[in-house]
Amino acid sequence: SGLGKETLRVLTFRGARVLALGRTLEKASDISNNIHGDVVPIVCELSEPESIRAAIREVKSLGLQLDAMIANAGIMALPTCQQKYGFELQFFNNHVGHFLLVTGLLGQLATKGRVVMLSSAAHEMTYPEGVQLDNLSGRKGYAAWRAYGQSKLFVEQMLSDYYSAYGLSSISLRYFNAAGADSDGEIGEHHEPETHAIPLAVAAAIKHGASFTVMGNDFPTRDGTAVRDYIHVEDL
Repeated sequence: SGLGKETLRVLTFRGARVLALGRTLEKASDISNNIHGDVVPIVCELSEPESIRAAIREVKSLGLQLDAMIANAGIMALPTCQQKYGFELQFFNNHVGHFLLVTGLLGQLATKGRVVMLSSAAHEMTYPEGVQLDNLSGRKGYAAWRAYGQSKLFVEQMLSDYYSAYGLSSISLRYFNAAGADSDGEIGEHHEPETHAIPLAVAAAIKHGASFTVMGNDFPTRDGTAVRDYIHVEDL
């Protein structure tokens, strides 16, 4: 869903064959069936190492060279601390899962192939001291957004680790607040309840009497409200 589905749509539209990994075969197949292009659905639950290893074996069995790997999946800001194999779930899913998947498939990457890690400006929202190596379980304290930010900070640090270990260079392009719908109207924003600013602003503009609240009163702007940057999902 979201950026992953839009990425899949654009790549297949441009003629690419895409191996679409999803948490279940049903989810991967549902997405693939709604895309007009060459899509191969594959099961990969990033919080289950055996599922990741099975996905790696399936990809390798296809005998294909990969022009790119796009690590897009993730879970965000779980309200309570959940764990998998003794680790806080966001860290395990967003960092460890992607690490196992990407490193397991590096041998399939074409000579000029690329690895794209979808990170987030939320890496700046992590704990004040940065990565809490002594609290990867979350047992010593947990804050939803800080834990999510920590999982994304790990991704940033992993890029430099890849260079040290494998000679893979990287560029970090940080885009915040993707918004909008694709031009075909097949993918857009719809949340219940809606909390995202752009859909709320549009709803206020088209509905008579609707209101729209801009948060903040102490930012260094003319009226004290926050300034947010947005990028259309197709431009991203």
